[in-house]
Amino acid sequence: MKSSASCIVIFTLFLFSCGASNSDTRREAVSEPSLTQTQTKMEDFGSFFQRFTTDSVFQISRVDFPFHIRTSSEGGESETVIDKVAWRFSDFHYDSSFATRRVDAYTQQVKSYGDTIRLELRGVDNGIYIDYEFVFRNGKWFMVSGSDYSN
Repeated sequence: MKSSASCIVIFTLFLFSCGASNSDTRREAVSEPSLTQTQTKMEDFGSFFQRFTTDSVFQISRVDFPFHIRTSSEGGESETVIDKVAWRFSDFHYDSSFATRRVDAYTQQVKSYGDTIRLELRGVDNGIYIDYEFVFRNGKWFMVSGSDYSN
């Protein structure tokens, strides 16, 4: 089992990565979230997420600060809080080749729970287990928390 420091490093790499290729914008097993009639007239998640993952100014405007990251390890659970000044652009771009790469392979799924969307990153035989949560409020989507249960 990896140490808690390894888990935090992996989570930080995903959270603050910005070197991913933009050659393929498909996502594994992404289902279009079902939105209510009111939400459809406002901001849909697909359009929001496309801009959120490519526009750093927009991204920082749609992160709910202070941003909380829950981490679980052998030693128990902990929480890291990131304020707006410490935030670094997070590139959530994903393409299907990420699931088959040699190091840190993972899949990415978007799951809808009404006014909440969970972005799930799941490692392929490597223990990566990271979630990001987005909520719909006042006609807009916001990223509100993250969790790393990698081992």
